[in-house]
Amino acid sequence: MPPGARATRAMTSARARRGEKSKTDGFFTRHRSVFLYVPNLIGYGRLLACALAMARAFTDVNAFTMLYALSFACDAIDGACARAFEQSSTFGAALDMITDRVATTALLTTLACADERFRLSAIALIALDVSSHWMHDRAMTTLGKASHKDVGGTRYGWITRYYYESRLFMGACCVGAEVMYVSLHVLAIDPTERTRTWVWVISGGTATFARLARLAAPLWAVKQWTNVAQLVSACRILAASDAVET
Repeated sequence: MPPGARATRAMTSARARRGEKSKTDGFFTRHRSVFLYVPNLIGYGRLLACALAMARAFTDVNAFTMLYALSFACDAIDGACARAFEQSSTFGAALDMITDRVATTALLTTLACADERFRLSAIALIALDVSSHWMHDRAMTTLGKASHKDVGGTRYGWITRYYYESRLFMGACCVGAEVMYVSLHVLAIDPTERTRTWVWVISGGTATFARLARLAAPLWAVKQWTNVAQLVSACRILAASDAVET
């Protein structure tokens, strides 16, 4: 091979190596630092925003609603980033589910503290939410599914399959449940002059939050129905797996 050809080939190989390294190690592509994936960083931010929201739950309606809304909105953003940057990961999926459960549990606990009439209901809803998702995740692992949302070809009922296969339906149910809990919390606390911020004034006060709670109630009910159906189906799948092994 002529010297010029060898030099050209070497330069081409060097460029290829540099390009491969850039594609592999770029911050907005898949790289070795899974903890620093963009969607995972957003997940950490969700937890922080949720914690700050709970810290202001009884002192500042404005901060509470805005911070919790930010935490909830980031749930959609991290998924979009994971797909856009090809940064989906097992750790990220687990972090996303844990963050969802922590946020809902914190919100229901705060609601129970605001009004003791919600105490037993909050405990029951937390138990249903955590157990249904935990058992569902175990069932999907048993079936060899890479994602807990991949319910195709399983023994899950139609409501659970539709819930996970339709992003719009899932999103509507989740938004409805969270709006329901936030509205009930705002209605449960006694807004003092300190908490009557611009959000409270512009929204129309308790009347608006009461309407929001009523509008969100059907979606909240469907979400709980889905949780029950998911729990029952997951238990059956796990039991069937045990029966086969014996």
